[in-house]
Amino acid sequence: AWLRTAARAEARAAGTVRDEAGSVREHARAAEPADPRPGPEQQHIDAELLHSVREAVGRLPGRCRVLVRALLSPRDPTYREIAAELGISQGSLGPRRSHCLNCLGRLLGPAAVQARSGPRSRPAGFARGTGWGILRETHR
Repeated sequence: AWLRTAARAEARAAGTVRDEAGSVREHARAAEPADPRPGPEQQHIDAELLHSVREAVGRLPGRCRVLVRALLSPRDPTYREIAAELGISQGSLGPRRSHCLNCLGRLLGPAAVQARSGPRSRPAGFARGTGWGILRETHR
């Protein structure tokens, strides 16, 4: 019974099965999964986003610019390392980071503010968990 079930499952995957009478039937094949890579349009949107973020980070006030660049560093420093580099306490790093990211959002303009105003909405290109990854692209 197990072997028959497995064989039928493989035949379905191949597009054909034998019914109880022994005749062969064609089954519609399942659609091929879509390519998970972003298409040209999404690549263009991502490139524009990266360019906008890169410019906005460059316009941040001095300490915020240094902090955001440290957070986005490809070497991925710890909070302790960043705090030591900036000469501030590790406990004040979180509130400063929040302030600096708000400044960055204001520099990015109304689109960033609009994206933040909705419930759990994110700007284009900032899918769940990918925001810092995209921002890191700006400093590679």
